[in-house]
Amino acid sequence: MIRLLQGALAVALLFTLAACATSPGKPKTPEGRVALDADLRWKAMLTGDWKTAYAYFTPGYRELNRYEDFEARMMNRRINWTAAVVDSVTCEAAERCTARVRIEFDLIGGLPGAGEIKSFRTVDEVWLLSDGKWRMLPERQL
Repeated sequence: MIRLLQGALAVALLFTLAACATSPGKPKTPEGRVALDADLRWKAMLTGDWKTAYAYFTPGYRELNRYEDFEARMMNRRINWTAAVVDSVTCEAAERCTARVRIEFDLIGGLPGAGEIKSFRTVDEVWLLSDGKWRMLPERQL
């Protein structure tokens, strides 16, 4: 009986170790890490989680642009983002990558009498490695 229990425990331990070895963790490559961070930032943008989205900006951008101003711009925009997909990431250098993101949106009140206009746009986001974390550097004021 004891040997049967020991055998069962050994099999259970092996299955547990195998599951840990194959479970997905944080991506290892810069491209994978940037793709994940860009996706998480856009999920925050789509749900209106401005504090999380703001935290993904580079320290220099956050130093020059207050959170309150960013939040006000986001709350008063005439675009409603509906979806975002990271299409690709290329790294030009060890500390600089570009994420190509396809953003779907509704334009509210764009043309008189037109109502909402549904469209999409592909943007290239610059991501920089800063203190071990990838951060997005906007090309212009958001």
